[in-house]
Amino acid sequence: MKNHLHKKEEPIDQVIRMIREKEAPIDLTDLVMEVIYQNKTNRRGRKKMWRKITVSTAIAASAVMVIVGSGFVSPTMAGSLQQIPGIKSIFAFVDDLGLRTASEKKLAATPNVSVVRGDTTFTVPEIIYDGTRVSLSLVRTTQDNSDETGEKLNEDLSGYTLQINGRDIHEFAPKYGEIPRFFHPGASENSVILEFSDLRNQEGTPFPDSFILTLNLEVKPFEDPVVIHIPVEKTKQDIVDISPNETKTHGIYTITLERVELTPITTNITTHFVLPEGMRYDPLTNDLGYDVYDDEGNELRIVSGNGRGQANSSGMISDLRLEPFTTLPSKIIIKPYQNIYSDTEKGNYKYDEEGNVMKTYFPELEFEVEIEK
Repeated sequence: MKNHLHKKEEPIDQVIRMIREKEAPIDLTDLVMEVIYQNKTNRRGRKKMWRKITVSTAIAASAVMVIVGSGFVSPTMAGSLQQIPGIKSIFAFVDDLGLRTASEKKLAATPNVSVVRGDTTFTVPEIIYDGTRVSLSLVRTTQDNSDETGEKLNEDLSGYTLQINGRDIHEFAPKYGEIPRFFHPGASENSVILEFSDLRNQEGTPFPDSFILTLNLEVKPFEDPVVIHIPVEKTKQDIVDISPNETKTHGIYTITLERVELTPITTNITTHFVLPEGMRYDPLTNDLGYDVYDDEGNELRIVSGNGRGQANSSGMISDLRLEPFTTLPSKIIIKPYQNIYSDTEKGNYKYDEEGNVMKTYFPELEFEVEIEK
């Protein structure tokens, strides 16, 4: 039975009421997530609004693409939820189905390692590595556990560097490349999600199955980095790993679907497209994106992604990371597309009446991948 918002009821009061009305013992996951989704559906155009950040470099004809999906829990809702005693997981409240699944099914490790600087404590309560991405939550608290200053961790955190077993993380990247790092809003103004992935599908070195991660935080007001050491171990969950190596050509594009990986928290799609000889890659005119569906037409949401050009080649090899399938489908469909840009504002997307980015699809380049159950 669905719980509905009472008129003029504050989010924290609603969650408390829902808990009191439920017979003990209770699992808070479904109750809390329903409040989040009720809040989320009130935002226009929320379903398919993504931010795409493209960074190009000229080093050895290399390009790097970073795609970050927006859409985490609103600060008001998340802050309210964190006031409830016993709710400690940050993953449980982000708008990322994979991380919520990791929290719900207890797939994430809970190192709870902390570093204290003066009256400020930085804690990593949870971390997960499924072979496609490493995601960790970071929380900042003060001695009296208050936030009277109004400061926000995602604003005070100006950057971070990483080492794996003492080695700079970029040593795992291919020549002239770098390991992409992301950070997303957490469950309150003083928490964030940090995330990174190896480039093993792009000629990089895979991360070890287990390692010590050194996290160096550049955060105000401290002049020296805040250093945290975190043990990391790859999850033991079964994954689906398929290498179709299927190639299709249409127009200026030749695309190869190289790899499909399905884990309990991530769907990873590796593609490689090549342009005709002499044509240069341009993210505004010949870049490609990919929508991914199951056999019933349900579309997966983007989490992040990265890609790079290759020396002596006009094109892009990329990994697209999406949320997991809730149930394993019999097949998945990958639909390449180009975004449509504004005629009047260079670099800005063109939107339809519902606020979605307009796209041109290429049915001749679609891939269908059968999944053996």
